[in-house]
Amino acid sequence: NEYHEAAYTVKHTCLSAMLTINYDNFDSLEDFINHFKFLVNELADTGLELPNEAYIVLFLHAMIKVDPLWAMQQRVKARALDSTLTLDGLYAEITELAELNMR
Repeated sequence: NEYHEAAYTVKHTCLSAMLTINYDNFDSLEDFINHFKFLVNELADTGLELPNEAYIVLFLHAMIKVDPLWAMQQRVKARALDSTLTLDGLYAEITELAELNMR
């Protein structure tokens, strides 16, 4: 019973953190992405893995603070029936874009 309670607490904590993640709470884009990846993995490890599309929606929502135009463009792509967006692709693209904007 204690194991079940502890597992539920971990699920609740990870899911709550994923749903309320805020880019402003991180020092860098890299830190944010690493924490987002950590939460995705933690949820999977607890058996509470969300559909990939849910992670994409949450990631794009958080990225509105980083680059609103990019986030909106990606949301349009995500709505397409034949969307091939992946989290890894989004991580790479926003990182590359941020690096280009720093130059």
